[in-house]
Amino acid sequence: MRGGPAWHRRHSVQHPSSVLALRANPPPGASHGPRPPFGPHKGRRQRARAITATVATSGRRRSRELSKSQAAERRPGSGVPGV
Repeated sequence: MRGGPAWHRRHSVQHPSSVLALRANPPPGASHGPRPPFGPHKGRRQRARAITATVATSGRRRSRELSKSQAAERRPGSGVPGV
């Protein structure tokens, strides 16, 4: 019933006795474990974690190298005139 008050609407409710019966004796094919991922998103999280880990470590290495070279340039007597 469309457009009627909420207390008059019909709901598709499963009777508790049928719920218990289905739990006790599930239909064939319903007793399998969790499904493996499928489609284009398969394994995306693991790949993304590996990529982020390598980017993070390479970024740290670069920043350390830059800071060493910058420190060498700023040392007194490093050959940079006018500093």
